Amino acid sequence: MRRVVFAVLLVVLVAAPLRGQDSGRERPGGSARPLPQAAAPRAEQGREIPVLQKLRYVCKRLDLDARQREHAEGVLAMIAAEADMGEAETRQRMEEIMSTYHAMQAAKDEGDEERAEALRDELIGLAPGTEAQRKFVERMKPALNEEQQARLDALLEQLKDAKLQDVELKPIEVLRLARQQNLTSPQVAQLRVLQDEFRRQIESVTDEDEQSGLLDKLIQDISGLLTGEQRTTFNREIESRRLDWPGPTEAGTAPAD
Repeated sequence: MRRVVFAVLLVVLVAAPLRGQDSGRERPGGSARPLPQAAAPRAEQGREIPVLQKLRYVCKRLDLDARQREHAEGVLAMIAAEADMGEAETRQRMEEIMSTYHAMQAAKDEGDEERAEALRDELIGLAPGTEAQRKFVERMKPALNEEQQARLDALLEQLKDAKLQDVELKPIEVLRLARQQNLTSPQVAQLRVLQDEFRRQIESVTDEDEQSGLLDKLIQDISGLLTGEQRTTFNREIESRRLDWPGPTEAGTAPAD
């Protein structure tokens, strides 16, 4: 609950001053900037990717060897354990956020835009997710080679403004991967039946967990109509595209030295 409070507070504090600036801004042609995007409901804007989910997603794309993977599992376990702040630390963080916000407002009132922007970046950095990502990078990089380190930075930059819907595995991807398995004519016919059934069922479902369950069933059903080699390739490709990444294999796993 405290993490939600932080997120909402940061959105309100950082976005509110910007809305006032944007409302009067004009396009080169002289017409005022349209407002629907700013006023759009949160659901239409897309949900944020939970930070631990994002970091697991990144790990899957670093081609980690067994020792690096063990290290990553330990790092993620430590970050998850650190995520729940105590009451005193929560109060201190809230005070720091408010102090930084007031300093940013004062800088803006004084016309010091450079300092105001620096304080705004600092305010965003106080979000628990930002801190968790910073710790992850610090703890993971020593275990990576230069190529993996560069890829880590690139992936985090790519995901900086990404929403959950941008990286979630989608039905169209599942069907495309299935069609890439050199299907026989009978398999193509079976796939079409599964596709039609999935479309019929998903149209009447609005609950996200139920939608996810239907997608998992589609994947399972497709896997069932494939031959051994096709199934191995299909399942491997599906797993590489899933947002989730397996957590620690054993409780208390610690990073490798």
